Amino acid sequence: MRIVKREKESRFTFTMRGSLLCYRLPGVCCMIVIGGLAYLSAHLFYRNAVIKQESVKLYVELDRCAWEYSHAMSVKDEEIKLATEKYSTHWEQFSTWLRRRKDRKKIHRNAAFESQQIPNCQNCRLYDRSGEDGVAYDCPVLRINPETQICIYRDEEDSQVSGSIRQMGIWQENRVRDFQRWLERDSNLGFIDVGCYIGVYSLAAAAMGRSVLALDPSLENVKRLDRSLKLAQFDAAVTVLNNAVSDVRGRAEVIIHNFNRMATEVRQLNDSSAKGSDILSGEVTDTILLNDLSAIWQFKKALLRVDLNGFEHRAFSNADILFQNAFIPVVLMEWEAMKGFYWLPMTSRNRMLVESMIKFFLEMDYTPVSWDRRVLYVYIWDTWPSDILWVHKTFQF
Repeated sequence: MRIVKREKESRFTFTMRGSLLCYRLPGVCCMIVIGGLAYLSAHLFYRNAVIKQESVKLYVELDRCAWEYSHAMSVKDEEIKLATEKYSTHWEQFSTWLRRRKDRKKIHRNAAFESQQIPNCQNCRLYDRSGEDGVAYDCPVLRINPETQICIYRDEEDSQVSGSIRQMGIWQENRVRDFQRWLERDSNLGFIDVGCYIGVYSLAAAAMGRSVLALDPSLENVKRLDRSLKLAQFDAAVTVLNNAVSDVRGRAEVIIHNFNRMATEVRQLNDSSAKGSDILSGEVTDTILLNDLSAIWQFKKALLRVDLNGFEHRAFSNADILFQNAFIPVVLMEWEAMKGFYWLPMTSRNRMLVESMIKFFLEMDYTPVSWDRRVLYVYIWDTWPSDILWVHKTFQF
């Protein structure tokens, strides 16, 4: 009886456990399914994140490669461009050298074109204008009062002055008008044009019947001025020197820029400054002092214009005799190159020469003024405009 009862109890217990298991099985299955789905979702999310990260890396790498390729191509194009420009520059230099060599042969064959030494002026080279050089120049009308012709360069050689004259008939119109108005005030005023270039201001003064002393280091500039003077029949009124002005007498090389004849510079032959790739050279001239002009300049009053492309401060280190012998109410001066010397050390020779020049003018009662009549602050001369006026205290605009 006990055995049968135990068997019944065991069957009942097994049945109850089975029924409880069957009762809990759906929940367990759901948990298993949910866990599996969660694991699968996490796995897929992680896999997508990895794939996305790798794709981003690949995209960045691809973008970097594309940039490097484009940069390499641009560098290659830039190298090709630079090589082309270098070739063009060398060809232009070679062509100019050939042209100048031919011009020199013409000059040496005809002694009438050689510069002459002036006995009272050491190193002064008076340009002999008695002959013709046989070169055809472009000589349009210069719109001054009265009008005259001026011989200019091609636009590719000088787009500033020559280009402006060719298109509008004038260069720096307002300044030239002011200059002529100042000359009209005093019939005894002459004009000294140091660094005359092709002679815009010299012709403006000569057209008014004034005596003019013009000098320029470049022989090509002097030739064009000479042709302009002959066309206008101003020969007797203008004296032309083929000289550079510096702080010492000696020899100097004339440095001419390919595409800007106006930027002609002078380098003392003992100067070690480097040349650029856009420079044509080979012309040599003599340097004189501003004081040397007193030997051939006998007038008591004159306006003075100085445009030496960086040599202004050197020129005025020997100018005291010139200012003692002649009263100069206004000095027209280019200042662009002088501003660059402001930031040099205090002991730099160039800066000391600039400050010495400023002191020279101040002690002689001159005031620095801009072309729009603004008085300039002396101690911040690096902020002055590119062209200035030194005005004597007795002069009224």
